[in-house]
Amino acid sequence: MKVIRDLENLNFKRPVVVLGNFDGVHVGHQTLIKKVVKRAREIDGTSVVFTFYPHPLKVIKNESPPLIQTFREKACVVRELGVDVMICARFTKRFANIYPEEFIKQVLLDALRTREIYIGYDYTFGKNGKGTVDTLLQYSRKYHFKLYVIPPVRVKDIIASSNAVRELIKDGKIKEASLFLGRYYSVEGYVEKGMSRGKQLGFPTANMYPKNELLPKSGVYIAMVKVDEKLLHAVVNVGSNPTFGDDVTHLEAHILGFKGNIYNKRLNIEFVKRIRDEVKFKDSSALREQIELDIDMAEAFWQNKVIKVGEKR
Repeated sequence: MKVIRDLENLNFKRPVVVLGNFDGVHVGHQTLIKKVVKRAREIDGTSVVFTFYPHPLKVIKNESPPLIQTFREKACVVRELGVDVMICARFTKRFANIYPEEFIKQVLLDALRTREIYIGYDYTFGKNGKGTVDTLLQYSRKYHFKLYVIPPVRVKDIIASSNAVRELIKDGKIKEASLFLGRYYSVEGYVEKGMSRGKQLGFPTANMYPKNELLPKSGVYIAMVKVDEKLLHAVVNVGSNPTFGDDVTHLEAHILGFKGNIYNKRLNIEFVKRIRDEVKFKDSSALREQIELDIDMAEAFWQNKVIKVGEKR
């Protein structure tokens, strides 16, 4: 997949374009994107995902909800869906002030040269979000392009949305979030040298301060850690180590049975199940006993549920 960050000199073969922010790339987004990929292949064209960076609300209101993914993570998921091109246009104040018809003419028709556009049922665009599905329908007749509007996708009678996923992750409801995402929620970052407290307790951990804006609720999780393209079972603590008086939220992953050196390596941590809250223990001995219980629980969990790399989860 090719990633493009500007709108200059674009020249795609019969582009089929899908518009959206796609934070989290949840099952609703996936349904939309898969239709674009399928249509592009039917006409021997180019599937194009058009999105923005940073989040429009950061520019318009100087605030936005915490993003579910980093841009790199979003691009990885989009690539796995078979997309040919991902355009990540820089969202500026100037862009925010483009009126809906200008956006259609200047971006969709002149820059992208598309005649087939896919959007979700609630898509908005243009200055003050005045562009709606009805706006695009109106201009599709005026400018003679095809518009496909995809209805909402529901999970257990709830509409899949980035906000729904965000709230579930904040609440530590990882299993429920995975149903909306169609995969386990994950974060990534580089392993940094910590205080070696886990090693001193007999349970060495990989310390990570991810760049993700959104982390699961503080607590202990059964997880999988991807190291050098291998998925390994782990117990992960999300929090600030209150037993030792720390105050910076980070991740500590104890990879079951792993003895290698992974300092400075990039890890991807997939959260599978939340098993308890983060607790301040009276001393390191009490903490050690609890960690042993956490590991026993994780090992028992994996004995009954083994997931292979690439297997649909």
